[in-house]
Amino acid sequence: MKDNLYDRYGKALREAGDAYPDEEEESVARRAVVSLVREGYPVKDLQPCVARQFLASHDLTAEDSEGAQIYTSRVMETLNEALGKASREDPALAAVALKSAIEADQNRYADTASEAPYGLYRKGRVLSALAVEDGFTPDAIKEALRDSKALALTPEEEDILMDGVRRTDAAYNSIRKTPLSGPSADEGALYRRYAHAYMDRTGSRFLSQTDEIRITSDIYGDLRELYAKEFPKTEEGQRELEHILTEEVWPFLHRCINKGSPNLTAPGRDGKTYAASILAGARTHTSVLSYGDSHLRALDSYVTEMSKARDISQKLVKELPSYSYDVLAVRKMLDKKHPQSEIRNAIVAKSPIARTNQNPKGSGRSSILAYATWIIHAALAMLGREKQIASAETKVTKTGTTASYNELVSKGVTSNDLFLAAYRDRWERYPSSRQELIVSNSDRAVASNLLARYPDYDRNALEESIRELSPGAVFPGVPDSYAHDIVHQAAEDLALVRSLGKERDDFRLRYQKARGFASAGIEEHNAAMDRYLDGRTALYFLRQNEPESNLRPLLIESCPRECGLTPVLYADDILRQSREVLTRTDALLETRQSDAQEKTPKGLYQSTALKYFQKKGFVDSRLDVAVYEELALRGVPQERIEKSIREGSPKAAEPGRSASVYTDYIRRRAEREIEEAKRRLEEYQVIPHMGEHDIAQDFRKERLRMQEYVRLPLGEAIDEKITDAYLDEGIEEKKIVEALNGNTETVGLKEAGYGQEILSRVKMRREKEDKKKEAASTAPSKEHEDVRVRRLEGQYNTD
Repeated sequence: MKDNLYDRYGKALREAGDAYPDEEEESVARRAVVSLVREGYPVKDLQPCVARQFLASHDLTAEDSEGAQIYTSRVMETLNEALGKASREDPALAAVALKSAIEADQNRYADTASEAPYGLYRKGRVLSALAVEDGFTPDAIKEALRDSKALALTPEEEDILMDGVRRTDAAYNSIRKTPLSGPSADEGALYRRYAHAYMDRTGSRFLSQTDEIRITSDIYGDLRELYAKEFPKTEEGQRELEHILTEEVWPFLHRCINKGSPNLTAPGRDGKTYAASILAGARTHTSVLSYGDSHLRALDSYVTEMSKARDISQKLVKELPSYSYDVLAVRKMLDKKHPQSEIRNAIVAKSPIARTNQNPKGSGRSSILAYATWIIHAALAMLGREKQIASAETKVTKTGTTASYNELVSKGVTSNDLFLAAYRDRWERYPSSRQELIVSNSDRAVASNLLARYPDYDRNALEESIRELSPGAVFPGVPDSYAHDIVHQAAEDLALVRSLGKERDDFRLRYQKARGFASAGIEEHNAAMDRYLDGRTALYFLRQNEPESNLRPLLIESCPRECGLTPVLYADDILRQSREVLTRTDALLETRQSDAQEKTPKGLYQSTALKYFQKKGFVDSRLDVAVYEELALRGVPQERIEKSIREGSPKAAEPGRSASVYTDYIRRRAEREIEEAKRRLEEYQVIPHMGEHDIAQDFRKERLRMQEYVRLPLGEAIDEKITDAYLDEGIEEKKIVEALNGNTETVGLKEAGYGQEILSRVKMRREKEDKKKEAASTAPSKEHEDVRVRRLEGQYNTD
């Protein structure tokens, strides 16, 4: 050990003690070590200095080395945490990160960077992300901001933004400190607990509007399940449950958002609108929490609706009878005046039903004849009623009368009069309706028209008219309840039509409200954002199966003058891009990982994005950044990565985005995060062992700690750094190789020679560095430079 390093440590220790007089001895020593490590001194050389100084300051001898060893271990055990904290307090690092973040964020929303004016919200979003995602302290950000000209802030704007950064940073710190279990003190604490769990589950560091919608949905889902246990699964019980959810749970969730959302008070954002947009999104989302749940619900719904449809058809005609064709054919023959004897012979000879087990009259010659007679009588009965409808005199000459049902009855008009007139009107409008295979269709249509025209129609009288006059009522096999079932179903049909009409009337208001929520409360309005907001709104409704025909007129009206398209083309273009977003999202749901899948750009994106999509359940820019980072670290060429995102990402296809400009934003952001991960890897210190140790176990623990510190999967680089440190300690190469090979599952590497390859690579680099040092030692000596500054300049090229 060189005495000058020991003296340098002593000086750093005194400086730290003077700066932090109230801190404990170990904490002060750790600060001194941090300052020297950041200047470039190796930990392995500083470790003996710490032990030696401890012995000297406590008047101890070498015989007390065990106590010094324990003390040194405690100083070093949280060294990397202290190094990270020191970096986050560094204004120089914050300034480099700020410049990089601004350059990347320019292309976040608009078709071109020039169309994306930087308002208060976007500036605040960039600064808050530096605090929340990158971990810089507000003081470091403030100092970096003053040195930066990129945002061109007035003193008043700077105060507003920095106040917002501090609030946001404190809110996220509060979320991270909130326990994941146990009682919650209030609505805000409950929201923070769910946010904490969500961030852990999805790996999110900064929450988007969609993230907060999912968090709110999680709370709602648990509360609904809790309340559901208190109500019986009867129609009345479920009504009471829905009442509780509407009147109590949703207002409670609104309070949770207002008290717990970390993004509510962001500068440039209307918190009231933002909270309402989260609540509205959660109401839409609550029944679809994951693809698996949605898929199962769809299957259940299909089975239920099919059962309902079958019940309705069986009520009306029992089933679609196999003899329906015989009835229709015979009715047509009777119309053409064929003798009944000839018709009977034709049925006996040619009917596909009469000679089979489908014959409702049984089997044998007598049954075949009985079947023929039965069909003829049924056709005659239907034909007789059709002739009665066509020829009967009624007291109604115009179906378009404005009188009510009761007014007509008072004038002597009967239900039969109205029924016959309505039937004749249907035949005149739709002549082919007499040949319908399902005879109940005409009766339902006529009944629906009468109920729509006369809201006060006596339904019992209508049922009686159907029993007396309808051809369908005498169709073979219809149940006794046929007339009642027809009127009931006609009333339901009418209610559905009226509800659809009301929905169309209300849709404009719903669209305008949803478009307001699409802005997420951001108070920056400009033409460049109009297309993006219209696109988000269109997607919102298309995901709810809203017809494009309802959206198109409103999109036409929304077309901004500056867009360069006619209103019709503007609307069609947004709908086309929205369909592409949904198509790409569906493709992700259907993705199956395979080598063949990655051969196309789209397939490469889908197979890489799948695991992130399954974790979050939706695609956002953060997911695309993760995809870019993974592919870049795998060595995939930049051009291929960018093409995969342009052609595969649902976000890249969104209206209001240029796929190429958006991909450039993703690239810049990913490259920034990769550079930051490499900086953190360089910053991380592998603490030399003291005392006995298990190399394989320590290697595994060190890798996990380093991976968490670095944040990105720099697997081989991490292994090389640990190997380098272990060689410095003098650990046997054989043990290092065994540790590398024994832990390859952690980084997904299973090649037999992996450990030896890593060791050889590290040794080769060390040999080159030794030669450089030897050559440098013969050159004229230079004054000691700040290694930390050199490292920073080499890490970030700011030219």
